[in-house]
Amino acid sequence: MSIEKLKELEKIYKEAQYPAQILEQSAQIPYPVLLISLSDTNSEQAQVLTFTYFPPEETEFDDIDCLQLFTQVQLDAAQMPSTDVWRYLSYLNRKLPFGTFQYGEDAQKFEFRHVIVAAFSDKIKKGFFIEILEIAYSLIEMFIPIIAELYQGKISYQEAIQQSQLE
Repeated sequence: MSIEKLKELEKIYKEAQYPAQILEQSAQIPYPVLLISLSDTNSEQAQVLTFTYFPPEETEFDDIDCLQLFTQVQLDAAQMPSTDVWRYLSYLNRKLPFGTFQYGEDAQKFEFRHVIVAAFSDKIKKGFFIEILEIAYSLIEMFIPIIAELYQGKISYQEAIQQSQLE
């Protein structure tokens, strides 16, 4: 996947009414990044999902594209997560077939990440990438509020499991 394919994705998302913008590679930005603004109805913070392309020459793969979806969420408290939060993140990552939730200690933010691996020659499929965005957004909207309540001590680990409805 090249910058041209990121531009194709930008066009797809704009046509689907998602605000999208590419940040070109520069001294400050090691890889081109596609930013997708998501309307966030459950918090005051705007949510931005990034698509970052890692070119084959920068990976161990010759014929594989790696496209990472990534977002960070800043929660109110700036403390290290409790053991229950770590357990819950592990639980989510075992149960969900798509993406991972984690805590970025350097940034003190919770993160959602998913890597799409594709053959270098694969064509961009509009429906596939719209669904990928919608799945990622749904997971973020569904589980970040539960992570936030657990992180802030408003609910217990067992309550978080029950609210997740993954059993």
